[in-house]
Amino acid sequence: MSHATRFTVTAEIAAAIVSSHVLDEVLANVVRGAAEAMEVSECSIYRCARGESEATCLALWSLAPEPGDSEWVGGRVRLADHPGFARVMEQGRVVAHYLDDRGLSDADRERMEAWGEYATLLVPLVSGGEAIGWLSLAEKRHRRVFGMRERELAATLAALSAVAIENARLHAGLEEAAITDGLTGLHNHRYFYRRLGEEVARTWRYGMPLSLLMIDLDDFKRFNDRLGHRAGDALLRGVAGLLRYGTRNKVDLVARYGGEEFAVMLPATMAGGDEETEHTAEAVAERLRLCVAGEPFGFAGPAPVVTVSIGVAGLRSDEPSADALVQAADEALYAAKRLGKDRVVVAPIERLLGARRRHA
Repeated sequence: MSHATRFTVTAEIAAAIVSSHVLDEVLANVVRGAAEAMEVSECSIYRCARGESEATCLALWSLAPEPGDSEWVGGRVRLADHPGFARVMEQGRVVAHYLDDRGLSDADRERMEAWGEYATLLVPLVSGGEAIGWLSLAEKRHRRVFGMRERELAATLAALSAVAIENARLHAGLEEAAITDGLTGLHNHRYFYRRLGEEVARTWRYGMPLSLLMIDLDDFKRFNDRLGHRAGDALLRGVAGLLRYGTRNKVDLVARYGGEEFAVMLPATMAGGDEETEHTAEAVAERLRLCVAGEPFGFAGPAPVVTVSIGVAGLRSDEPSADALVQAADEALYAAKRLGKDRVVVAPIERLLGARRRHA
């Protein structure tokens, strides 16, 4: 391959990396471009975090795809079962395997035979001075030897792959920071409304119920005046932890709505109905209320009594909008405050039906 061709290939892959922060999309372009540039049958990229005993396949491109190829992306391999893979990670240097090499380990030979490879070039992906995975270039059609120029090109492509992985990691971290409340670690107001809109649309489409809890700490200003703002911040973090622990992981959404107010979204959960089950929105709200009321929160001396008021509203497939749901839950919350605090109040179904008529 000429110097000009190598430069063109490298430039194209570099352009693909900066054009998107979606790691799967970028690496799919990298493995295809690397395979075509190196004129090999197959190219794949593996990621292995420091200290881990397994590596994950992040991308795979093959000249002659097999039925299981797409399923292999996301698959894992144990380094202990593949000495060549382990050597790349441990030594951080390029390793070439040839099926007819008498010095090839039995384990690596078995792998190459099982995967139909005549020659494989393993190139470490290095970030921050340490290997974070490897680029694998495999020839399955015939024997070939990887020369110095090909190894140099492969090293360049591996370096670009490492940059792509690091960029995607940093971008994901920035995105997470943008939707996270810095004090409590919960999702923030902005993300709550984005998800609420998505869940309302899903409710309309599939006819599933959706419930919302609006939760407010009772007498929080008095607490701050008595114990100080640092204690108030610690209390908010403690309540956030209880709410997260008391809801379904990766199903329900807990967010800091603002100040001392929290929102809990409960997909596929009924509110304001006649059902008496353990997972109605009212039952969840009551469990959370009791959980907060019974928690000392680790304060020294006489533990202050911390309580919450909770407003509950439910949305069904034929009901109005995300804003109407929030308003109904808010009104129920204010009713709980007026009735003496430390209680759960459910918005009547007529309230949302009335909102639907006004929005019609």
